Amino acid sequence: MKRQPLHHNSFHSDSFRSFTYLPIIDSINTALKHRISAYSSIYSRFRVVLSSGFLSDIEIQEECRKLAADYPTDLSTLSFSGEMTQFLAFARQRDCTTPQSRAELIGLEGLQQTFPNVDIALRMGLSIMATNCTGERSFSKLNIIKNRLRSSMDHMRLSSLAILSIESELLRTIKFDT
Repeated sequence: MKRQPLHHNSFHSDSFRSFTYLPIIDSINTALKHRISAYSSIYSRFRVVLSSGFLSDIEIQEECRKLAADYPTDLSTLSFSGEMTQFLAFARQRDCTTPQSRAELIGLEGLQQTFPNVDIALRMGLSIMATNCTGERSFSKLNIIKNRLRSSMDHMRLSSLAILSIESELLRTIKFDT
């Protein structure tokens, strides 16, 4: 029985790592950074609503002022911070420390008229959507490409096609005429 030289398998392993594995890992890393950035932006904007920790009265006033400035047609700049300060004290007495439990408290106790700005801010903070599909799209594309085309093309072409498909947004911005 004749053995394959070790460098032959090593070449395919290095090739796979360089042209498929590392680009996919890079794409996932970029997607995760984008996702963290989106979530951080939302959290910093809605910190007063989404925070489960205890904020000082000064922090509550500052965060409410910023949120009301971002949504002037939805939140009253004058009364929002006072409402939020009173509501958070009320919610602490009822052991409502999460945004979801606070929203349920408003609904169950019928406090929409008492704390209208807090109710609106909670609904906005809990229902805002952050982009979350970039990493999943990369895996989905790779899975489609591997399943449909693997039997009909070589490794290098498959890897190149996977990268082009995953980075399709960047690819669309390139002008091929020049």
